[in-house]
Amino acid sequence: AAPTTAATTTTAAPAPVTPLVPDHQETEAKDGIPNEPVAYINYFIHQHACVGFGATWCEACEWTKETVADVGGKLTFLELDTKVAGEGPAGDAISAALTSITGSNSYPSIWIGGKYIGSSDKIADLDAAGKLTDLLQAAGCL
Repeated sequence: AAPTTAATTTTAAPAPVTPLVPDHQETEAKDGIPNEPVAYINYFIHQHACVGFGATWCEACEWTKETVADVGGKLTFLELDTKVAGEGPAGDAISAALTSITGSNSYPSIWIGGKYIGSSDKIADLDAAGKLTDLLQAAGCL
């Protein structure tokens, strides 16, 4: 009988994210704050250890803020529905870029230690498993 071998699969690296820059939007950074949405997201998640992107009307965003606070965590939250262009891009451009980067168009978009974690469902899973505090602590968010 011929020897059997395990099948291996390889996954191609994700394609680079194409910057989403509306024609009317300046791309030059002012005071070191990028105006291009993808660059701004990268800048923002590296300026703050624990970040949430969401909207003022989002109940899951409020729940996430409360859950992180309940374990002693600090989450820097950017409300995209009220963010206007000026110091970085407008909120709608950031939202579109987040969807492009993460593949998810749901709020909140949570980033801890510079890495995309997911939405409120992922925070709920981490909290239920007793892992949220450790993750926040490792990122310096407690």
